[in-house]
Amino acid sequence: MGSRWSIGFVPGLLLAVLSGPAFAWSPPVLMTKWGSQGSAPGQFANVAWPACSAGGNVYVSDFGNNRIQVFTNNGIFLTQWGTFGTGNGQFNEPMQIAVDGNGDVYVVDYNNVRIEKFTNSGVYITQFGASGYLDGEFRTVGAIATDASGNVYACDSNPRIQKFTGTGTFLTKWGTKGTGDGQFTLPRGIAVGPNGHVYVLDVDPLVAARVQEFTSSGAFIRKWGTEGVLDSEFVDPRGMAIDGSGRVYVTDEHANRVVVFSSDGIYLGKWGTQGSGSGQFMRALGVAVDASDHVFVSDANLYRVQKFGGSSVAYFPTLGSVRWVPNSIAQLHLILSWDNPGTQEATLALSGTVFPQPFGAFMPDGPPVGGFDVPPVPPGSRFDVFVDVPMDQLPPSAPRILPGGGPGPGDPCPPPGWAGNVDVVWSEAGAPARSDWHGGDLLVAPGAGYSYVHVVSGCASPQPAPWEIAGVCPGFTATLVEPDRVTPAPDSLPPGWDGFIRVAADGPMPIGTSCCFDLFLTCDEVPGRIQVCATTCAWAVSTGVPRQAPGDGFGIVDVSPNPADQAIAIRFAVPHDQAVTLEVFDAAGRRLRTLVDAVIPRGDHVQRWDGLGSDGGRLRPGTYFVRLRTVDRQDSRAITRVR
Repeated sequence: MGSRWSIGFVPGLLLAVLSGPAFAWSPPVLMTKWGSQGSAPGQFANVAWPACSAGGNVYVSDFGNNRIQVFTNNGIFLTQWGTFGTGNGQFNEPMQIAVDGNGDVYVVDYNNVRIEKFTNSGVYITQFGASGYLDGEFRTVGAIATDASGNVYACDSNPRIQKFTGTGTFLTKWGTKGTGDGQFTLPRGIAVGPNGHVYVLDVDPLVAARVQEFTSSGAFIRKWGTEGVLDSEFVDPRGMAIDGSGRVYVTDEHANRVVVFSSDGIYLGKWGTQGSGSGQFMRALGVAVDASDHVFVSDANLYRVQKFGGSSVAYFPTLGSVRWVPNSIAQLHLILSWDNPGTQEATLALSGTVFPQPFGAFMPDGPPVGGFDVPPVPPGSRFDVFVDVPMDQLPPSAPRILPGGGPGPGDPCPPPGWAGNVDVVWSEAGAPARSDWHGGDLLVAPGAGYSYVHVVSGCASPQPAPWEIAGVCPGFTATLVEPDRVTPAPDSLPPGWDGFIRVAADGPMPIGTSCCFDLFLTCDEVPGRIQVCATTCAWAVSTGVPRQAPGDGFGIVDVSPNPADQAIAIRFAVPHDQAVTLEVFDAAGRRLRTLVDAVIPRGDHVQRWDGLGSDGGRLRPGTYFVRLRTVDRQDSRAITRVR
């Protein structure tokens, strides 16, 4: 097991830096959470959107059970209504909800293409909408919102916004298809601010995401936002709500965070990371704000609703980030940063364990490599926990393929770090929590071709597994390719897919420029996120000629043929007489065969691999990698076996 230790508290890191009444904001703390998977009262088959009434109750759509559930603002179940069907008061996947000033509840009945209106106790009142393109009709109904006069605004994927009276009479519409001011690609979220302005979340999966602000009659005022992984950007925005001060809250579903802006689009802050702990999300979907500015977020894949706000109740810290750097040639230094966004109380203490995984998404845990303890974290502070792990306790770093074989011993390029995953597991008042973090680095030679890092999807589901790369910097390109490193990966990855992230940088890019971007994957609607940081460096690239290691060099020099349907020759070098292991692993990091485990002399060596595992069986076609390791160094290369 790795050693563990920690540093002191770092105060003041989490508070908003903007000053003045208009910008006074700090991340809220988790006050309570409720829900689990099921069909009993208080459970959810698919938790979708929350909404709040002026009286303080919280209405939550449970579209998998075709019902609306009502709770107090602390999560105590009150009542429910709805069954599957097309009749009055029935649903076929109820989605977004809005509550007007009289307490009447409007529900988007998604597959029936209509909006239904109920009393606050669930008594059916009326409905409006139908499938079509005329005024008052919808292609599909998205989000809805109400204003102080009781009017209803609805997102229509035609695309446009339609405005109705509270009884469903059509009033007006605005918007056409496009990316200009006042146009929409896919209006996905909508909210009305205390100023009466209408805010629309417009999403274009291929271009960008933005918020547009309008008057109540549809006159364009301003816009903000774009696609990306930076603090003020969006990856996959889904829900939107506005509090009494006009602050705009947007859920970024697959980035598992809530992003907050002022009413005129100034970025104020964010909270949330991926995981099941306090303040973390596994698909942050819908969001609502009550009259006391408590924020309710539907955490879809964990079948729960989380309530946030300022509070003096006891709560746990949030795992804000996990990073790692080499501590020495033989040891990796993990940094687990725990945040307390509150301004009044210290958090509760917790303990946990770290498990490694091979580089990829949805991968199985390896044996534990370290434990950690987090003491109470003071208000507005961060506490860093360090866990040092011997490299030989980690899965092999993901293979990288660089132009010309990569830098030689004399090239001034930083050595590659460990490309892998870290699964952090802990307990909160007896309830298990966990959070996966995936990362790797890659050297890129500007203008000299592609660099590759091998990546694996452990998703075994037969359902479509879509992916997206976001946050690529200007001058860099990145995409996902098949094991042949040429064929683009399909839009939805098959079960057990493996291949490469392919990265390049333009020729004029300055040496030493770094770009960190994210690969987002989905498996059965469970999000996965892999970060890759590419750094430019210059080295001699000789196309078609294997890199030559000098007699005092170290590493795998060549693997040939590759791809191969026959025996493979692995050429490697060591700088002096020493103990060496040369091993073959599959894409999931499982050791399949040890080719060399001996003391060998200094110089170049060639080892033959016949494509068999340790049991003598021939391995299936696919991607494998070979790792050369000594007591203080290691190197690896990808191998593709074909029929």
